[in-house]
Amino acid sequence: YPRLLNQVLTKGEPVSPRGELTLEVRPLVFQLTNPLNRWVSSRARRASKNFAITESFQFVLGVIDTQQQARYNKNILRWADPVTGEIEAPYGLRVKSQIPRIIELLRQDPSSRQAVASIYCGETDLKPMLNVPCSCLMQFFIRAGFLELTVYQRSNDLWWGTPYDVFQFTLMQEAVARALECELGVYTHIAASGHVYAPFVEQAKLVVAEGSARYCDPQPQFFTNSLTYWETKRQLATVLLFEASARGLVLETSKLGGQFE
Repeated sequence: YPRLLNQVLTKGEPVSPRGELTLEVRPLVFQLTNPLNRWVSSRARRASKNFAITESFQFVLGVIDTQQQARYNKNILRWADPVTGEIEAPYGLRVKSQIPRIIELLRQDPSSRQAVASIYCGETDLKPMLNVPCSCLMQFFIRAGFLELTVYQRSNDLWWGTPYDVFQFTLMQEAVARALECELGVYTHIAASGHVYAPFVEQAKLVVAEGSARYCDPQPQFFTNSLTYWETKRQLATVLLFEASARGLVLETSKLGGQFE
């Protein structure tokens, strides 16, 4: 993570989309050989692991509850629709019907190059909206018994986006790998534009100077090979319901994708 920030800070080109100054590298590409090394540990970049887990569980489950996410990161409300209160174009809702088909495709043809889940949709996203999806697609490969994942993004904010993006996409990779009884393979992240917004340049410099920020030592895996994809989703729904009830709140089961219907 500090190396990525340093690359943008030292080699980035000043550009100002929507009038907001950024430093940008095109493209920005990196890999995690062990996707369990998914969390950024830094005193200068104190990302919320509770938010990362909540957002990622909703992503894999294929649901959205922005208010539940906002309990750990109120910045998310900036991108919420003022009428519905929900984030426009949530990734989980867009891929929920595609992931089961991808799993079945890779069971039938483990060497397939067709296991692509589309997130960005030109028919709906080429219009003014609060939250145009930054991520475009996920492509899964099984090679030598390992499940690899490549994510392509049109745009990646290294300060606000990268720590959480890597967490949620590698969690999806883990869930699909367990469903296919594969080992976790390489995670590849391709951002057509990797950038840091000007207001966060000085903070990014602190992360680089700190030198200890890194993707953590491997975290415990979330899922086991004994679970089907649907059993995994049911477990995630149970955790989200427990989180809400522990706070004395009610999470509508309809938001959990029918896991308890």
